[in-house]
Amino acid sequence: MNRKRLAKGAAAALCLTLCAGMLSGCGGGSSESGEALEFSFWLYTAGDTGYYDSYKDNPSLKYALSKTYGEDNKTIDFDFWVPASGTANDNFSTMIGSGDYADIIENTIGESVGTYYKDDVIIDLTEYVTENMPNYLAFLEAHPELKEYALTEVDGEEKYLGIISATDDYPYSSWGHCYRRDWIVKYGTNPETGAAFTGGYTDPDDPDSWEDDVVFPSGGSDPVYISDWEWMFEIFDTAMADLGIEDGYCYSVPYNGYNGQGELAASFGGGCSGYWFRTPDNEVVYGPSSDQFRAYLTCVNTWYEKGWLDQTFDERASDMFFMIDNTSVYQGKVGMWYGLQSQIGGRMDSGDELTSGIYVAGCATPINDVYGDADTQFVDPYCGFAKTLVSTTYVVTPAAKDKDIATLCSFFDYFYTEEGALLRTVGLNEEQAQSVDSEFLEEHDLKSGMYTVQEDGSCRLVDSLIKDTSLAGACVCNKVPGIELVDNIDRGYAETFKHSMDTWIQWNCVGNIMGAHFLEYMTDEDTDTYSDISSRVTDYLTENAVKFIKGSLDIDSDSDWETFTAVLKKYRVDTATELLQSYADQYPLEA
Repeated sequence: MNRKRLAKGAAAALCLTLCAGMLSGCGGGSSESGEALEFSFWLYTAGDTGYYDSYKDNPSLKYALSKTYGEDNKTIDFDFWVPASGTANDNFSTMIGSGDYADIIENTIGESVGTYYKDDVIIDLTEYVTENMPNYLAFLEAHPELKEYALTEVDGEEKYLGIISATDDYPYSSWGHCYRRDWIVKYGTNPETGAAFTGGYTDPDDPDSWEDDVVFPSGGSDPVYISDWEWMFEIFDTAMADLGIEDGYCYSVPYNGYNGQGELAASFGGGCSGYWFRTPDNEVVYGPSSDQFRAYLTCVNTWYEKGWLDQTFDERASDMFFMIDNTSVYQGKVGMWYGLQSQIGGRMDSGDELTSGIYVAGCATPINDVYGDADTQFVDPYCGFAKTLVSTTYVVTPAAKDKDIATLCSFFDYFYTEEGALLRTVGLNEEQAQSVDSEFLEEHDLKSGMYTVQEDGSCRLVDSLIKDTSLAGACVCNKVPGIELVDNIDRGYAETFKHSMDTWIQWNCVGNIMGAHFLEYMTDEDTDTYSDISSRVTDYLTENAVKFIKGSLDIDSDSDWETFTAVLKKYRVDTATELLQSYADQYPLEA
């Protein structure tokens, strides 16, 4: 099953046409400026501010602030509160604890909007949104699956307590499974014919210009099944032996033996994670006590015993799950890992013996066809990391209660029009850039605009921004609520690069319960119960999953497994499951 995508083409065009048509009279006017309004605005980070002294110097934001909004054509200005690097969490806690709030807060690390409303940290925006944000409301109507994130139920009434930022389709992930495809070409053979593979770079200066004729045992040019992975691991063994790599390995798991969001564990029955997960039928399940998780542990235990797994994975507690043992990875000693976009293609070629000519490809979480019983095999994964359509929620505090929030909402509404969405996504066109007085634009030769519109209607970034993604990020004003466009945006990605990125979002990861919206509605008592149980079982699981993988507990022993699951039961996982299910029943998955 391919990852679910939002409707494209006519539906998306209709939505943006509608939004653009609403622009008149709803903000974004260009008449002479009326009263100027100033709001303080707390940001977790202002992005790459190395390009300008203040976020107000962001060229796209500068253009938006030059326009007028609301019925009275007022201008908006912001006093941005941006914590020093590394201090955002403490700064946020101090602000909330002291009650000395900014007018607007980027709520990336705080409590749910429902909790903050109950604690009088934020105000109800319902009246302002319904009267001043027609484009925002039109977007939510066009994407009803987002309404549950935009609305919060308070005493049986749905309220707009914050304003969400969203994308018009699922964006590419920042990380995923990576493997040494150059090793497959050099050391592998066609599983059907036995012929050696051929392939390489057509342009040695282009890290994406790779072509080959690799075929996996499953019959295609990409790995699909666990058996495909194990076929690769045998090739990686051959490669490492030939290259004299004695301290390399084929694959590494996180230090605790599993990824809590699912990922590889979800291969063994679809939804399993090292946590609670939710099935497509809205059933909440505790993953580690399931047959799915046992099949996963059986697999990685087999890999460990064959030497395919990093033999010291459990010593890497300080490594993020997407940056495990980076030293060995960048030295070219690892065949497959969970990595980053910046590692795809030839971008890790440092010119030495082990990385010269490297080509890294991305692949999807595999489907299990080897381990466990029929219930754990040939099921599409649906639990893992995936960027959602909703990113940040912005809230307004009582500090702004006597200010013109209606006009502020008109300003925010502008970024739900096509023009405003483009400012958040690709920046300024030539006409807009010419109208902005900006040293940034002059310095980086961007007075002719940051993108061009192609014959097919797509917006393509200019070459300098394609080459410098950091500079491209400094061009857009994505620190205000609005839409970020995914469809019809050409960032100059090569087809090989896009193919790897597409594999990372192949599955519709609906099962991950971490951060599920319904958790916001839990009572304080239920939250305490759930948190206490979760903490206890996670500590126990972290200790024992490693033992099953490394063999001090026997994953094939029914006695060892029953003892393990009995302790989990003793720690009241069933109580937490029933509690979570009660909320999942009230807020089921969208169809």
